[in-house]
Parts: sequence; structure tokens; C-alpha cells
Amino acid sequence: MKKKRYVNLWWKRKDVATDPLCPNLNIFRFLKLNNFNFQNQKKVLDIGFGNGENLIEFKKRGHRIFGIEIRKNLLNFFLKKNGLKKENFFISDITKNLPLTKKKFHLIIMIDVLCYLDDNEQKKVFNWVDDHLYKKSLFLFSFTQNDLLQKRNKKIDSWEISRKFYKKAKVNFDRKNPMKFLNFENLMKKFSYTNMKIIGSHFDVSTYSKKDSSKLRIGRFVLMKKN
Repeated sequence: MKKKRYVNLWWKRKDVATDPLCPNLNIFRFLKLNNFNFQNQKKVLDIGFGNGENLIEFKKRGHRIFGIEIRKNLLNFFLKKNGLKKENFFISDITKNLPLTKKKFHLIIMIDVLCYLDDNEQKKVFNWVDDHLYKKSLFLFSFTQNDLLQKRNKKIDSWEISRKFYKKAKVNFDRKNPMKFLNFENLMKKFSYTNMKIIGSHFDVSTYSKKDSSKLRIGRFVLMKKN
């Protein structure tokens, strides 16, 4: 319970009107590699859409956009700035409840949100997603699998990522952030009671340190398809 209160406080402090940055190109590249048809208009829902940069990119491509966000001020700023319909967006703390809506979607995305949910909350989200996807539609999510710390020097142009040079961090680099690392196999087990099957997965390796590669973040994107 203490952990959950801290997570909620974390997002409350982040509830500030902020302009979108740039969309996550990994999303659109991954979907394209898995034959997602960007030409036909789709209904796209983003769970925990933040500043909304990914939704804006889908809108530019001609799709209808929907979103769920815990931060009221950020959501209202996003709607006003982009002239969007309020009825297509939901203010919701998904650790407590998910929106009561009969809407269904062709694509649901959830980027870097699962790391803030416990096991039961993750299961509830996956079941909700299953209920709100059309058949043959997609669920794309990402999470942080590990942070790595460099433990011995290497040449600046060396690309090797191995136990020889790195060790796993016990907690994420931003210690104030309540985000936790997730295990891929454990997540996949939670889909056993849904109608979704995995069709693709790839790693997203990024540098967390500003000047070198002494800190690496290992993220993962997973694409599920509803039968």
C-alpha cells in the first residue's frame, strides 16, 4: 500500500501542462515491420499517453485517436491545444479502475506504464485490453527490463554489451522514480487467460548517461494480436 501511495504521488507531481516532444519512432517502425496497415483509418487508444506525441503522430496519419491518462491537468491541456473531443479521452487511475466504455479499437498501445503496476493490476489491464480490441487487432506495449552499469573501462567506440563490461542495477537509475524492472516470461504468463498471442518482440537499448555509455537501459517492445 505504501508503494502504491508513492506511485500516485509521483504522478501527481508530474501533472503539469507540457507540450509534446517527438513521437517514439520504435512504435511506428515495429508496427510497419509487422505489416500494420497505416493507410486504412484505425481507432487507436494510448493507455497512459503522457504528452500525447504518439497520438498526434497517429492523428497526422489519418487515424482516430483515444487516450487514458491519470494526470487531469496534462490531459485537459492536451485536449485544448489540439482541439480534440473530450469524449474520446478518459481520466483514470488504472491501479484502481479502468474506463467503463463499450468502445473497441484496432490498436491499443501502452508505453512504459506496466512498470508502475503490480501483478494483479497488470492482469486486469490485459483483460480489459482483450475486451476492447476488435478481432485480429493489436496490442503494443513496452517496459524496462533492466538498467546496466559499466563495471570496467572499454574503448569509446566499442559496442560490446556483455557481463564482461556491465552488471545489472538493483534499482532503476532515477531512484526517486518508482518504476520497477519486469520479467518478460512472467508478463507473458498473464496473457494465458486472454485471446491474445505474441507476434513480435524487440529490444530497445539506450544510453542513460549524458556523455558516455556507462549507463544503459534495456527496454523491450512486445506486440500481441487478438485471435
